[in-house]
Amino acid sequence: MEWVPHDRQTWKFRYARLKKDVTGLRYLGRWGKVGNLEGPMMETIPLSAGTLVKIVMVSRFGDVGITERLEDEYGYIIRVELADLEEEKDIPCV
Repeated sequence: MEWVPHDRQTWKFRYARLKKDVTGLRYLGRWGKVGNLEGPMMETIPLSAGTLVKIVMVSRFGDVGITERLEDEYGYIIRVELADLEEEKDIPCV
């Protein structure tokens, strides 16, 4: 794939389907303690291959941040390589 500038408005597509299973994390908006560890409370978000996702961040390193919440504009749950995505042209209304 060719390099794309670090600006999502220049990206060729915003919606894609995953080619493989991935697991993301979403910050729950609070800190907590689990065992001896204290830090941000996170929710595990498993996504199966074929899941429709939205690109909400483009990295200078060539990867992208995605979310399964198609209405969101910000807040990726995982960063993936472009090779892990397939462009989706038939987008449902969001």
